[in-house]
Amino acid sequence: MRTFVTQKLTLILFAATLAVSPAAQATLKHEKFLDVVEQNFDRASDTQSKRHIARLYVDMDALKKAESMEKFFQDCMKGSDESQKDYADCMAGNFCPMPTKKVTPVGLAIHTGDAKLLNKFLSPLDTLKDPVLTQWGYRQAYTLANLVMDPSSNNGIPFPSLDKCLDVLDVAVARGLDFSHYIVTGNYYYQPIWAGAHCGWGNPFVEELRIRAFLHGAPHRSTQTRETFDYFIDNKARAILFLLQYLDMVEKGITPKPLDLTQKMVDREAGKNGFTLAQLTEKARRVGSLKALVALRSQELERLSGQNTKKAKARRNHALNLLAEAQHDLVKPNKEMTTIRHKIENRKNVWED
Repeated sequence: MRTFVTQKLTLILFAATLAVSPAAQATLKHEKFLDVVEQNFDRASDTQSKRHIARLYVDMDALKKAESMEKFFQDCMKGSDESQKDYADCMAGNFCPMPTKKVTPVGLAIHTGDAKLLNKFLSPLDTLKDPVLTQWGYRQAYTLANLVMDPSSNNGIPFPSLDKCLDVLDVAVARGLDFSHYIVTGNYYYQPIWAGAHCGWGNPFVEELRIRAFLHGAPHRSTQTRETFDYFIDNKARAILFLLQYLDMVEKGITPKPLDLTQKMVDREAGKNGFTLAQLTEKARRVGSLKALVALRSQELERLSGQNTKKAKARRNHALNLLAEAQHDLVKPNKEMTTIRHKIENRKNVWED
């Protein structure tokens, strides 16, 4: 009887494995690999070793076939220095011989939308313009700026959610991302602000990522190709989206630094809602700081929850009171900010001069 049950369970597990799509299998593989990369990164004792790990040459085809992620990681560690020869032609502006399946741990963090991991991998790097971070995009070499704006992958990795894409972009900008950094490859010259709209790979968040980039100070024009995106910014219907993202950034503690054209448009849109931008910014900043305080109090309470000494219980009760106080302080300004957001959103179909 026990043998029969064991055989039945084995068949069920085998059937479940077959039911997993190739894309899902690829996702599982690269997620497991990223776990191994992060573990080794955390164990590395010096900045040079961490930098080496973050810049590893990873062959996605080989990753999909790998059985042991640790062994595959060690193989990558041995061969990563050889990959740098792939970038000489790209840097010279010639057609790039870069393997299309090549990624780095930095690139994988972007593809998966893991902003926390990306921040960790970028921390030891001297520059985000490092040519080793370059990957093959749509018929041209993608710099880190291209990749952050268009995290599409032809390696079976699902496209990350909008929130994850925006968080990744925010982290990269905080680490010094340059939106003007791109490589003309043959006849392909698309700057990062295109966000993959030219290739048809299916970036569902082109507009949202462009708005975020412009709020971070991305240039409206390219000095290299004379393209202009003034039309995208100076748009009555899109102005509301700019204002909403502006407030979202402030609430998260991020200071928008748009160029003049974008700044003036956001200022005008705030006025149409009965506020100055400074007033809205102050309200969003207060909500953001109170939300951060609630999160901090919650973490403190969770940290004390497993301690059962008399002293720990007293500290836990104190932490609980502090959390309740923070939550109470958040209610009114959060409700007010929510009402303002709804008012702004309700104007999406009302275009004014």
